[in-house]
Amino acid sequence: MGNPWINDAMVILNRNKNVYADISGLVPRTFDSYWKKYYEDEIIKVLKWCSGENKLIFGTDWPFWEESMYLNLTKEYVRFVNNLKISKEDKEKIFFLNAK
Repeated sequence: MGNPWINDAMVILNRNKNVYADISGLVPRTFDSYWKKYYEDEIIKVLKWCSGENKLIFGTDWPFWEESMYLNLTKEYVRFVNNLKISKEDKEKIFFLNAK
């Protein structure tokens, strides 16, 4: 689901029932204020356009070589999803139910 292929991924998600996307590759290091707003808007667009609440998965596979960097970014992704203006049920789908 990484940038700059969000719109491409959205089309693929919409056209293929058995395709899911994880959100682990959105930002390389941190969600600064610009990227946070940009990705909030993009993820909301995915959720609305292709039933993304049923197609997105919380992934944590971003390749870091330092454990502290990995843990910090993972925490930022958790915060990012929790701060999306979507229902608790949709957050649960993204965090674990879609993968289950």
